[in-house]
Amino acid sequence: MASIFRIQDDGRPKQLEKTLCRDEAKELQDILANNHHLLPGDQISPEAPRRWLLVQREMPVPDPVTGLERWNVDFFFLDQEATPTFVECKRSVDTRSRREIVGQVLEYAANGAYYWDKSYLMERTTQTARENGKTLEQGVSTLLQDDSADCNAFFDNAIYKLKEGVVRIIFFLEEAPFELKSIVDFLNRQMEKSEILIVEAKQYTDASSRIIVPMLFGYTEKARRIKKENTIQPQSKTKGFWSKPRFFEALQKNVTKAEFSLIAAFVERVEHAGVLFRYGKGQTGSLGLVIPAITHNALILLWTNGTVQFQIGFARGSERADMARRRLAAIADQMGMQLHDELNKTFPCAGKTQLLNHLGEIEEFVLEFC
Repeated sequence: MASIFRIQDDGRPKQLEKTLCRDEAKELQDILANNHHLLPGDQISPEAPRRWLLVQREMPVPDPVTGLERWNVDFFFLDQEATPTFVECKRSVDTRSRREIVGQVLEYAANGAYYWDKSYLMERTTQTARENGKTLEQGVSTLLQDDSADCNAFFDNAIYKLKEGVVRIIFFLEEAPFELKSIVDFLNRQMEKSEILIVEAKQYTDASSRIIVPMLFGYTEKARRIKKENTIQPQSKTKGFWSKPRFFEALQKNVTKAEFSLIAAFVERVEHAGVLFRYGKGQTGSLGLVIPAITHNALILLWTNGTVQFQIGFARGSERADMARRRLAAIADQMGMQLHDELNKTFPCAGKTQLLNHLGEIEEFVLEFC
């Protein structure tokens, strides 16, 4: 632990006394609950310092076998880019912080991604905001520094990142043992989407005061560049900030009521079957259907004008993917679409009438390969 000095009135330095936590709840969890900025957002992202919205302290995590609440992660935050952030507090003298804590928090993240949904996160955040005398909308607006912030779009991005594994895990303790630093350093260099960090909340005493100096560990510049290139960023407001609610809102203006009902029902059914959504970033909104068993890219794009595109070039690399590509190409042929089977080619759209006439075949395809 580094030494800290206070310069006295006579100009002489006085070394502050180092201290270690005795009570994890009072000396780590409570101070973080009252001072979220002890998670050093400027050290995590110097170009765009992280700000924090607390979803819940002691956030329940379900058991993977029973689905019932079994564990609690000490803190669950979202930053201004809707990145889910798991924070676990441990005293440095707690020997579990050396190995078990890593597997424990990875299990929290995995099960949270599986069981939590948008309504659950919004409900928990609303309750936390209410306990602090605020509304959910006020909390999100403060985080995003935008009075017109769209809460639904923000939590859509949070759930999308959670399901995609774009998460942040932080171990918050007053001094990290070498073994934990070694594990975090190794994992952080291997994981492209997720980041695992340590915040050492080094503590000192000066008369009646306690001084805390948070320091980040676990981010080399190489790891930072890799994650910046691979992390899925939420769509900026200037580029549309598309989400499912906003996509539906725009679609409703371009199609009839009956057409809208058919497309909206289709989207809800495939989402229930396990499809992930990837939203466009341009002025014209798109909703991409991602079938994880085939590819992490969107195979099917629905546009707000009621048209559809098939990106069959992404279905490669396995026998099942090849089968999906052939099946989707056959449906495209029925719709009169002349598809390119290359990633660098423009994918032509099929019109609204073609989409509606073949919506059943598209849904059968999605359900078969989901």
